[in-house]
Amino acid sequence: MPPKKKKTGKGKAAKKKRDAPVDQNKTTCNRFLKAYIKHCNDQSVLSCAAILQECRRCIEEDQLINKFIVEEPVKFGADGERERPASVPPADDINPGISLKPVLKALEEIQYPGLVQIHVWHFPMREEVDSSAACLALYLESNMGINVKVLELKDNNISLWAMNRISRALPVCALCVLVLDHNWMPDSLLSSLCNGLTGNRVLQCLSLNYCMMTETAGLILGPTIVTTLIRDLSLNGNVLGCEGTQDLMSPLLHLCTAGEPLPPLAKILLQDNSIDAKGKGGTFGPVICMRAFRRLITSNPNFEEIDFEHNHIGDAAGREILHAMQQRKEVGYPSIRMTVTHRMNPVTFAAILDLSTTYGKKARGKKKKAKK
Repeated sequence: MPPKKKKTGKGKAAKKKRDAPVDQNKTTCNRFLKAYIKHCNDQSVLSCAAILQECRRCIEEDQLINKFIVEEPVKFGADGERERPASVPPADDINPGISLKPVLKALEEIQYPGLVQIHVWHFPMREEVDSSAACLALYLESNMGINVKVLELKDNNISLWAMNRISRALPVCALCVLVLDHNWMPDSLLSSLCNGLTGNRVLQCLSLNYCMMTETAGLILGPTIVTTLIRDLSLNGNVLGCEGTQDLMSPLLHLCTAGEPLPPLAKILLQDNSIDAKGKGGTFGPVICMRAFRRLITSNPNFEEIDFEHNHIGDAAGREILHAMQQRKEVGYPSIRMTVTHRMNPVTFAAILDLSTTYGKKARGKKKKAKK
């Protein structure tokens, strides 16, 4: 009987090799959690409950966190005004509440891999509060920040200084989605943002919903959408009006008229933007504005969705949209999802809906005959 071969331990080594990524994920998340808590204590700020919860979940499930949400707790009183919970004292020089800085410091300290999304909600990003904006810009400019594709700064009361610093990082970072909803965006901040986006060939989605932008924003933002690769532009809840909307689309209309190459802009969301007869143009304002869109719709095959919901454009302007949809169909361009208010002639409204695509709408085909 031949002697038994001694075990070489290769099986155990292979098992350890297979388990290594799992152990590495747990170790990385644990290291980040410890570093984050340490930096929060060093800076005398509160730790974010959402981050702590997500870290513990990922440790239990052997996963790396690819999305960080840094959120200040928000509560609304009976009068509709925002309040801070009793557990969260007001931010000041002694106790600044929650900060983005400890998150970024911890990420840099342990060289955290795989971060794709950063979401910052409901706390101020102003130089007099802390230097979160500068830390964020430095992180986006670093070799580690090149992996970040989505940045959402929501309701942060961004100062001009903070916007200038973040804008300087935009030409060198790899962001594909930038969301700045619910931040007051006067012309000075919007100009700073657009300067940072000049020549950017990476960003595909820009959201500036409920930023209190007025008609002058159209002149500032218009050139940006034709010199970048922005595909989705969301401007819901502002006050562009008819004049501002025309100024916004004027550079794109010029390219269409001149027969020049068109940018990839496919989605324009303009809900609740005071595109109605109450502006300077009176009752002719919406008609002139929709006539400009008619020329765009019939000459730009890239469009996929346009949203005018909650803008009382009226019957005449509605007919301009209807004729545009009909002409687009005649020239053979793909149909688009068009959303308008129902406050117009019901026949016109129904015809627009009939020509518009809807999400989840399936092409109708002939029924197959059952085999005998």
